[in-house]
Amino acid sequence: TILRKGDRLKGYNTDFYGMEELIRRLGVPVRGLTAAVLGTGGTSKTARAVLQHLGAERVLRVSRRPSEEDEISYEELSCRAAGIGVLVSRLYIPLIQLAYSSADATLPLQVYRDFADHIRLIAIILGVLVVCVCILVAIIRRLRMAQAIKLGED
Repeated sequence: TILRKGDRLKGYNTDFYGMEELIRRLGVPVRGLTAAVLGTGGTSKTARAVLQHLGAERVLRVSRRPSEEDEISYEELSCRAAGIGVLVSRLYIPLIQLAYSSADATLPLQVYRDFADHIRLIAIILGVLVVCVCILVAIIRRLRMAQAIKLGED
């Protein structure tokens, strides 16, 4: 999320804050443990950063084709993680409950509105509308309605 503060832009990684808040609300113990993140895509990088921030001793990424030092295969994970069922029940079952209960699911984020941004948006919309109307008028002028009416009378 990028916010304008005066004449400067400031960026926030809301994915990071959201994931951190989710793990904290669910009470998942992380500090001092080895954590495994399933997948190596963009979200896995955020998950890894959050887990390290919360004190995980080591964060492994689980990949179909491990190629980096901190990546392991799903087969290796299944051999290492005898207690993974406990983690799944402590993480995903409450996550499902959170997903279907909106009472406490709102993240502590604040939305900033800048009046100047509203004006710019309205100006852009009006500009596009004016261009569209001009194009429509040009098309209608080329139709030569009088000739079309005469052809229709025959």
